Amino acid sequence: MNWNPLNSIRGKLILNFLLFVVVPTLVIFFSYSYHSKSVIEQGIYATNQELVEKSADAMNDMAIRMVKATAFVESDFNQFNSADLPQWSSNYDAYSFMKQMQSKLTITRDLLLDSDAFLQVVDDRKVTISTLSNYNSQNAYVLLTGEKWYVEARKAKGYPFWSLSSHLNSELGYTYPGKIDSFVILSRVLYANDGSNLVAAVGVPNESFFGKQVMQEGGVPRLLIRTSDGRIKDTEGNAFELQVGEAFPENKDAATSSRSIMIHGNRYFVNRADVPQVELSLMYLMPYDLVMKQLDKTQNRSLIGILLVFLIGMVVFVVIMIRMTKPIYSLLRSMQQVGKGDFQTTVVLKGQDEIALLGRNFNQMVMRLQQLIVNLEEEQRNKEEARFQALQAQINPHFLFNTLNSIKLMAMLSGTNPNVSDMITALGKLLEFSMKQTEQYVTLRQELEYLELYMSLQKIRYLDNIQIQMNVPEEFMEMQVLKFSLQPLVENSLIHGGRFPLTVWINAAYTEDRVGMIVSVLDNGNGVKESELPRIMEQMTNDSNAKYSGIGVSNVDKRIKLHFGAAYGISLGILEHGGLQVNIRLPIRKVDCE
Repeated sequence: MNWNPLNSIRGKLILNFLLFVVVPTLVIFFSYSYHSKSVIEQGIYATNQELVEKSADAMNDMAIRMVKATAFVESDFNQFNSADLPQWSSNYDAYSFMKQMQSKLTITRDLLLDSDAFLQVVDDRKVTISTLSNYNSQNAYVLLTGEKWYVEARKAKGYPFWSLSSHLNSELGYTYPGKIDSFVILSRVLYANDGSNLVAAVGVPNESFFGKQVMQEGGVPRLLIRTSDGRIKDTEGNAFELQVGEAFPENKDAATSSRSIMIHGNRYFVNRADVPQVELSLMYLMPYDLVMKQLDKTQNRSLIGILLVFLIGMVVFVVIMIRMTKPIYSLLRSMQQVGKGDFQTTVVLKGQDEIALLGRNFNQMVMRLQQLIVNLEEEQRNKEEARFQALQAQINPHFLFNTLNSIKLMAMLSGTNPNVSDMITALGKLLEFSMKQTEQYVTLRQELEYLELYMSLQKIRYLDNIQIQMNVPEEFMEMQVLKFSLQPLVENSLIHGGRFPLTVWINAAYTEDRVGMIVSVLDNGNGVKESELPRIMEQMTNDSNAKYSGIGVSNVDKRIKLHFGAAYGISLGILEHGGLQVNIRLPIRKVDCE
């Protein structure tokens, strides 16, 4: 049987302690932890969002200044433009213009940008001007017109073209000796007053524009860029590959609603801000586990402390509870033993409290029950022995009277009938079996031998209109049965069969669970109606004078139940051909061979 805490005092006490003390406390703790964690997440996200928006504003401001720088270049170029500019190497005025323009570009760079930035101008007349140090003007035109920013600016026809993470050609010059940077370059076509075109480029180092790149756990950069065409890159221009199933939010609101995403198996806070001037979005990533680790550590310590307190309290509570309820369980075990039929058990309880008083009264009650049962068993045994003797007294004289009447009748009719000798011989053996066999148990073989003698006399009486067929396997022959348990059933078939010739079958087989055997007595008589079976069975149980029980059948059933238990006894059934079937259920017990 499954243990049910509601059926146990200890279970109820522990369950109430858990339900009304432990569970509410843990619920309050986890609720507080969850809400505090949510508040901290919101605070971290809001702080990161503020930082990324400030970064985006700074980048957008830098982009605006870069656009303004190209406007200043266009203004300065139109102001100082000279038709002799291509001859700057041989014409002093043109050379002077070149120097003025280079000075203007430097001033514009210093005012709007910083010293690590650069400005370059490429004129259609194959003239180039730059703020780069050690600038190579001789080969610059060929080199610059092959740059991607130049080609794309031409295609844009005056609209700004942004090139991220571009590198300077080392043959042109440098912004700082020995320093190689990636640049964010703005290039656009400018229009001179004389109708000529020039392309201006403004470059700012990536680190000055985006800030220093920081790599995090799992090789994920802290700052990523989403371009207008939806591609994701780091600030060095390298494409950032996502695994299957991973995707960044498509817009800022989506990022705000989700707050964190999984990237390469790790969770990150993600904040997004737009840089409208450059038409890109910034995505600021922060490892979720790194941020929440300390919070989880603190919460785990608190939880361990609470659980430790509860554990100590539970141990103390259980120890006290066991000591208080131990006498109750001792009394319960003794009661269960008594319920199983063990009346030798007693309970030992110390003290003078109510439970100890119950234990002493229980012991006295068990002693009285034990004495009553002994008296009842003795009385029942005496009654059964008297009933058995009465059965023999009723069956044997009656049978003897019938047999002698048959002998007398045959002798009167035939004078010298050879069956007379056989009947007298069979009758003598029956009387010998009945009177010498004083044991209550015999083997099934002995019971069948007695039954054959009985049927040999009945065949003569009924002029061979009865037959008996015994289909009992040899393995059942030494099984223990009650004496005179089959003859009353066969006699019942002869008396109530209602037709001749009559055949009686005796069968034996194991029960389905093979812990018992069933001996069946079947006949081909008229039987009874199926609707009558329940009534007959009830009469056989409650009324020893019922038609189909008689003193013999009823007595056999009661004797079997008395000796072997209520699970054994007689049951009735109807055969397909209309006869009656009587089944005797018996345990598997062999007679001792001493």
